[in-house]
Amino acid sequence: TEKLEKALQEFVNNGGTIVCESECGAFTPQGFYRYPEDRFTVKLTGAAEVGRRTIDKSISVKNGKSNFTLEPYQWLTPLKGGKPTVFASHKDGALTAEYTSGKGRVIFTGSYFAEPYLERWNSGFEELVSLCCSRAHISPSVFPISPKKTAKSFLYIKTGVANGRKVIFLFFPEGSKKGTISVNSTFIKSGKVSEIISGKKISGIKKGKDFAFTVESSDLRTAILIEE
Repeated sequence: TEKLEKALQEFVNNGGTIVCESECGAFTPQGFYRYPEDRFTVKLTGAAEVGRRTIDKSISVKNGKSNFTLEPYQWLTPLKGGKPTVFASHKDGALTAEYTSGKGRVIFTGSYFAEPYLERWNSGFEELVSLCCSRAHISPSVFPISPKKTAKSFLYIKTGVANGRKVIFLFFPEGSKKGTISVNSTFIKSGKVSEIISGKKISGIKKGKDFAFTVESSDLRTAILIEE
């Protein structure tokens, strides 16, 4: 609706980030089609889709030194115009790209990359989500380093606060006896934690602004860390 479009434009111009899939804003609430140049995103970015293109088997994305592959779905909709930071290109324009608007940004994805992920796990889509979060200056306080994740195996992390002290819950995948996590120094300032099941005290290894902790799993495949 026009009301929602204005709210999103205000959100972005005031510093917010929105992530758009293919053909964002292409239809009115009544189902009438809007041509690419008539969509609200053009007002924010100066870029418009050039139309639907047949899909490739995979899309290569580059973000600095990081590279990953995405699985597209249904079609591709590259864009022309604006001044994008391009992460993935198509011969007809930018396919996955970021556009600044006011104090904020719009990230276009140019297909429906979440759809294949529902059918089969692929690390590329998770990398895309991570990329969108990082561009919006959002990052987790605790990040898994090992064991390496697979489709059905990963180190699950939850964080919280108890009596003013930071707490980290780790749930280990089957067969994993230990794991390593990276913890931001603003979250655990001392660089020291206690594992309350075993009673062990663990000191982190400083790496830049973070601490690396290697933690052993209990028989319950769980560890609970509390800051010292």
